[in-house]
Amino acid sequence: MVEVLKTQIQSGASPSRIIALGWVHHLFECLQDQMASHIDVLFPTLFRVLSDPSDEAVLLVLQVFALISTSNRTNTDRNYNDYFTKFIIVLMDLFRTDRPLLEARGSFIIRQLCMLLSPEDIYKTLSETLANEPDTNFASIMVKILSSILLTSTELYDLRVKLKNLQTIESADLFVCLYKTWCHNPIALVALCFLSQNYDHACTLVQLFAEIEVTVDFLIEIDKLVQLLESPIFTYLRLALLDVENNQTLIRALCGLLMLLPGKTDAFHILRRRLECVPNFIDKFTSVDKRIVNLSINTKENGTINDSRKNINFDELQQYYLSIQNKHVDSKRQRYRYAPTSDGL
Repeated sequence: MVEVLKTQIQSGASPSRIIALGWVHHLFECLQDQMASHIDVLFPTLFRVLSDPSDEAVLLVLQVFALISTSNRTNTDRNYNDYFTKFIIVLMDLFRTDRPLLEARGSFIIRQLCMLLSPEDIYKTLSETLANEPDTNFASIMVKILSSILLTSTELYDLRVKLKNLQTIESADLFVCLYKTWCHNPIALVALCFLSQNYDHACTLVQLFAEIEVTVDFLIEIDKLVQLLESPIFTYLRLALLDVENNQTLIRALCGLLMLLPGKTDAFHILRRRLECVPNFIDKFTSVDKRIVNLSINTKENGTINDSRKNINFDELQQYYLSIQNKHVDSKRQRYRYAPTSDGL
């Protein structure tokens, strides 16, 4: 029966393929133990369906992979089996070789996976897979897609909350894991620091943009980030601007982004108007003593809330970021070196 279903998936018409995929899903759902021996046979066939124009077919395949990933776990400490990691690796290989699929379906596939499985596990595994990606351009594109999903999708709300608060060692480890992959895309990395309220480091990164080649694509990404900063997701960041004393680095980071934007763009005017709302004075009715007391209370509270941040070595992360950016520079030089000239030489 499995061979018949495999044949229908490979060569059948679209309706037949969807019916066959439905049966495969049903079999894995009801007969996991019996279907385990057929996983390796079906795996390549199912993967090819991800390029199918039918959203229904793609969704069925992802549902099957979700069932495969959670079946017959040999290690009870993990949520998924080895097929989960294999699936993520092969998915990245597919995206790398099929850029039209990545552009057309990449976001859809990742979002659906986050609905079917744990978004945190999806993002950690994707980050670990991309960490040693030799194709720096592909890594940058993937990080841009992952960052956009992280900052906009309702499916990733819990993950955003975890990264925003960083209240546990596990959440700090997650931040570091994402950080090392997000280094492939500087604007996405700044957005991650904004999301996690690491404003000091965000300011440092923006200052390092002076060493980056500012391209049109780079400016477009800043433009999109400015639009995101005006969304409900970053309400807490905008309110933090009211606390001028304790958020100087946040203000400087935003001013740095403003300085990078062309003066005639909408994003420039949006960010400028937002910064013009920042109080540039301290309430004259607040006594100096009261301000000192409030500052000490805030510091004590921040020390309690941000304990996990103390475990993050930002100096080390900054050096890692610079090393990744150097790889991007070297990669660009190689592309320019081997790019054909206009005279064909």
